[in-house]
Amino acid sequence: MERIKAIAGAFFFASFLLAIFLFTALGRNLLSQVLSIEFAQNIFFLFGAIAILLNLISFQYSKGSIYANFIFWMGAILILAGIILKIKLFPFAIYFILLGLSFVIFGWFFSFIKTRRNKKDERDIIDNRFNQP
Repeated sequence: MERIKAIAGAFFFASFLLAIFLFTALGRNLLSQVLSIEFAQNIFFLFGAIAILLNLISFQYSKGSIYANFIFWMGAILILAGIILKIKLFPFAIYFILLGLSFVIFGWFFSFIKTRRNKKDERDIIDNRFNQP
């Protein structure tokens, strides 16, 4: 599973690098000298989709709550769909992005609360030295 996560991370990195080039004026000028913008957009879509699919395969093996990870990745899918729709000039794309961001934030808070609730007192003996009765 670690190898799948590493491959997904590489696809995410390539996708985000392409996003930087696609969404900045300087990046678009540099990118247009090497690739066509439409081809770069399609590669961005493909790499993002592959990364999300690989992470959906392996999310249940990561640390934390399975439900929080699932909510987080559903938010990531909505964000990617919103970005794709925004590039394709869909008028309501911002709602997909905002809904995806709210899913990601909810998943993060859910995971944070669940881990805080399950956290045990892991202090060492040396930390308890001054708190002894």
